[in-house]
Amino acid sequence: ILGPAIPEHLQADVLKFLQSQPSIDAVRQFRTRIVAADSFRIAADIDYDGGYLGEKHSEWLEERAKSASSNEDWTTVAQEFGERVVGTLGDEVDAVEKELRVRFPEIHHIDMEAD
Repeated sequence: ILGPAIPEHLQADVLKFLQSQPSIDAVRQFRTRIVAADSFRIAADIDYDGGYLGEKHSEWLEERAKSASSNEDWTTVAQEFGERVVGTLGDEVDAVEKELRVRFPEIHHIDMEAD
């Protein structure tokens, strides 16, 4: 992102919020930009916590594991689990972005990329 960065205290608050999220292991890169007088943009490369996301499906996985008996069944379980985790990641990103906009209404553009 090119251009002037948002004020340092606001950068620190946004970064602290991101780092406090249980679905986020680390913020690898964090960039900001003032787009207009009351409009900011942030971009972050995020290391998401796959264990946290996977754990949200532990009950489902346990139930499926009980009924899987063949390699084909296990392949299906693995595929469904992957889809569930990806869906959960999307939900987590949406929730974090929504809360960012509530806490920091001047942030109009949010780009959170998986690192």
